Amino acid sequence: MTSLPSDTPDEAPEVPDADLVAQLRLDLWAARDAAIAAVASAGAYRARNAELEAEIHRLRVELDRLAHVEHSITYRVGSTALKPAKALRRLAK
Repeated sequence: MTSLPSDTPDEAPEVPDADLVAQLRLDLWAARDAAIAAVASAGAYRARNAELEAEIHRLRVELDRLAHVEHSITYRVGSTALKPAKALRRLAK
């Protein structure tokens, strides 16, 4: 094992304690594992974000289609023809 450099040339180099080295290794491994978990978690969030963006796009397309249907002549004529029937149904309840 190599020793750490000293602050002054007259001092003997400091040799780290074996327990300290072992603890630092454990801390390093724990930090590495936490970083790996964070990367995996970020990937899962990116995938979920892509799913949600696709769902938003699908819903916007559906809203555009519904708006087109509501403005069509066929829909307006049909809804106008059914208004009296809907009113009678409400009165019957």
